[in-house]
Amino acid sequence: MRRIAAQDEARLREAVSAVPLEWAAASGHPFTGEARSEYADIIEVAGVVVDETKAGLQRAVDSARNAGMSWSEIGLTLGISKQAAQQRFMRSQ
Repeated sequence: MRRIAAQDEARLREAVSAVPLEWAAASGHPFTGEARSEYADIIEVAGVVVDETKAGLQRAVDSARNAGMSWSEIGLTLGISKQAAQQRFMRSQ
């Protein structure tokens, strides 16, 4: 079950995907794709974005569970099964 509109999801995806390029521009070294070294920088920044996004999702799931949301509800929200949600997000007790 989708809770955000398709156009909102598209804007969110666009904003997140732009972070590495915006970082490069703000650092004074805009990404042009002309130098091989630029790719390493963009890959590293994109990796940081992925890590932080995963951590944020884990925090959101942990908070949702603490608030009483079921694994079925979390799975439904993410478009995965209850079991997949548990396997992906359940922390060791």
